[in-house]
Amino acid sequence: MTDLARTIADPMRRAVLAMGVAAPLVAAAGSPRAATEISTAPKPDPRPDWIRQGAPKGHMGDFDRLVGQWRVKHHQLVGRLVGSTTWIDFEGTSRLELMLGGYATVDDNQLHKPAGTYQGMTLRLFDAEHGAWSVYWFDSREVKVDSPMWGGFDGDHGVFLGDDALAGKPVRVRFDWFIDDKDHARWEQAFSGDQGVSWETNWRMWFTRA
Repeated sequence: MTDLARTIADPMRRAVLAMGVAAPLVAAAGSPRAATEISTAPKPDPRPDWIRQGAPKGHMGDFDRLVGQWRVKHHQLVGRLVGSTTWIDFEGTSRLELMLGGYATVDDNQLHKPAGTYQGMTLRLFDAEHGAWSVYWFDSREVKVDSPMWGGFDGDHGVFLGDDALAGKPVRVRFDWFIDDKDHARWEQAFSGDQGVSWETNWRMWFTRA
């Protein structure tokens, strides 16, 4: 286990509990009695209305095509929602694995920015009851649990939406995944400071299978 993985172990457990995926995870672990008892009481949908209405329904196999090792090219905007037109480019790697019988995925990322290399990890958990993936990002520069992104894939296009804050102001965040073929994929991140009326893309990644 990497140092980052050890560091985020407790936040990951909290994220699992916060998402409320106990029933499917227990079922996957082989405890049908407990899973039946938990599943008799429907969980409230944790997603805000704008996310539930704007993101496609998720499916358990959404990330199966992204399993494996990838080389990543990054194109990142310097400054967000400030009218910046300056971008930086850098390289990285990513490795994605399925966990918990497919109810979770974890990817380990190395990002070689001009200012220095850092490590990131994504934890995704599938809520079978509501048909949605939640996405949690952990950064070695500041390990904490933020509000998750929510969404899923419609064919080769995945959309994930969430709420965050930037410079003390609320922002909406959007992730877009594009599966081009079995060896190539793209990811984009955009922020909105006006509740989704307009979006500024601030990060693009191009994935090539290693």
